[in-house]
Parts: sequence; structure tokens; C-alpha cells
Amino acid sequence: MRDLVYLGGPITGQTYGQATKWRDIAKHFLEPHGIATLSPMRADNYTYNLADVPDVADANDWQQGLLTEAAITARDVMDVQRSDVLLFNFCGAAAVSRNSLIEVGLGHGLQKP
Repeated sequence: MRDLVYLGGPITGQTYGQATKWRDIAKHFLEPHGIATLSPMRADNYTYNLADVPDVADANDWQQGLLTEAAITARDVMDVQRSDVLLFNFCGAAAVSRNSLIEVGLGHGLQKP
């Protein structure tokens, strides 16, 4: 069984590239050692051309299907629960990330390193 690392950290207020670059680097260094990664940015390529990734809670036109805040939070919570290790990067955060704070608290409660 492969180890699984959740790559958490702020997304709101960052460009797609800013939100994914460090996660791509982490994945590049971890995967050769048999360590899989989970990114909350996976399948979020619809934000690629946006100047800033919007806060889903504040973007009423995004409140459909899997883009609701509740759906995103549920997926991220599930990812934290099934991960072996949580790796967070708050460098360059443009705004407070409510979901990241939920993830850190949940990880602490689950005693995830």
C-alpha cells in the first residue's frame, strides 16, 4: 500500500499556477519514493484562465453541482481522513482560507502527522 499525502493550503486569491505550482513540485519529489499525493486542485482546471481563484462561498454563479462549498469541503474532508500525512503550505497566502483551517483542525483531531 502506498503512503498518501494531502497537499493542503490556501487557494482563494491565487492564480491557478500559484495554487498548483508547489503541489506539482511536492508530487514530483514524493512520487518516485512511492508516495502518492492528493491535491484539492485536482480537476479544477476550469480555474486555469482566471486571474484569481474565487472563494466559492462568494461566487454565486459557481453554486452548482460539485462546485458548491459544501461539496468541495466534503471532498477535502474525505481526502484528509484517508491521507497518511498532511502537508500544508501557507507561504504567499492572499487571504484566510476557511477550508484549510478546517482541514488542519480535522487533521489534528485525527492525529495526522
